[in-house]
Amino acid sequence: MFGYVTCDKAELKMKDWERYNAYYCGVCKSIGARFGQIPRMILTFDAAFIAVLLAGLTDEEAAGGPSGSGGYSLRSERCIAHPLKEKLVVREEAVDYAADVMLLLAYYKMEDDRQDEHSLKAASAERYLRGAKSRIEKQRPGLGEVLAAQLTRQSALEAQKCASCDQAADPTGKIMEAVFCEGLKAVRGEPAGEQEVRRTDAQLRVLTQLGYQLGRWIYLIDAADDLGEDIAKGGYNPFKERFLYDPASETKEDFSKRVHDDAERILLSCLADMADCLDLLEIRRHTDIIKNVVQFGLLRQTDTVLEKLAGAAPHAANERKD
Repeated sequence: MFGYVTCDKAELKMKDWERYNAYYCGVCKSIGARFGQIPRMILTFDAAFIAVLLAGLTDEEAAGGPSGSGGYSLRSERCIAHPLKEKLVVREEAVDYAADVMLLLAYYKMEDDRQDEHSLKAASAERYLRGAKSRIEKQRPGLGEVLAAQLTRQSALEAQKCASCDQAADPTGKIMEAVFCEGLKAVRGEPAGEQEVRRTDAQLRVLTQLGYQLGRWIYLIDAADDLGEDIAKGGYNPFKERFLYDPASETKEDFSKRVHDDAERILLSCLADMADCLDLLEIRRHTDIIKNVVQFGLLRQTDTVLEKLAGAAPHAANERKD
């Protein structure tokens, strides 16, 4: 996840913006308390959405999950980044889970950068995160196995210069599918009765489809955003392979404009599928925040990247204002 999964602040009520930030701060605090201060620097609002969405599928009294983290709490705290001003912080299982997901993804991102770019900075970060990765994978073995397997698939597809956008985006879709699937199990624990089993199974199917489409969207919007850079560096990009960029016949700017409409169709299709899934989810909390991210935040990010492809000056993306 690369920071694309954000809300549209202008469309949120102030109380929802404060709660959204409280989940962001909760994930940050969770990382700091369990893994030290330095890994907190990798945090993005993508993690806040994972936490808010999974929390929204539980009631507050059931929010502790199987880890016994004590259920939901909201309180004011200070932190190293804001020592003079208290900020609202959420504590619950969904927050710890989102923190673990971000650290696992950060580790594999650093590993990929080290291998592809021979980056000393990435190699150093990878070594630092190795201990956290091992601890998380022991606690959440299903998640770690899926991430490792799908990222291996991703590397193989990119090495083969896969010319199918759907195939190239599939591993990231499978990763986010697993993130949401394992997350629902983590925050809900074992269902209590037959009716709850059926309800959980139905919700799990919808949630995994939502995760899959979100993962596809994340991969493809990152590819669209990086198209010009990948062309300049000669790197892999599914749009470059699919639409046959030829430097002898067109500039990278002309090529970006040429693929704009197809990229728009693909990205908006992912968003439409996510919106359909959202209508089927049994959301118990934070409904307005979740719908804001899926229906407005992701669309805003899509518009910004599409404007970049078209050669227009993009609007400013959401920024966190403290």
